Amino acid sequence: MGKLDLDEVTYGWIRNTMELSRIALSENLRGQIDANPMLEIEATIDMEFDADSNLLSPFSPIEETAGVH
Repeated sequence: MGKLDLDEVTYGWIRNTMELSRIALSENLRGQIDANPMLEIEATIDMEFDADSNLLSPFSPIEETAGVH
């Protein structure tokens, strides 16, 4: 059986492997991120799931509001 608690799961979401300027990483990697001067945390977000328990893209909220002023 897989891990059910997201605090215990290490994951990363890379939208485009050709463009690594923005990626989403699990909170349990924060120590490693903070220790790397080449990385910057621009926001923290809660991971969300749809009605079928599929992980939703963490980039959707950013994309939807990017053109709105």
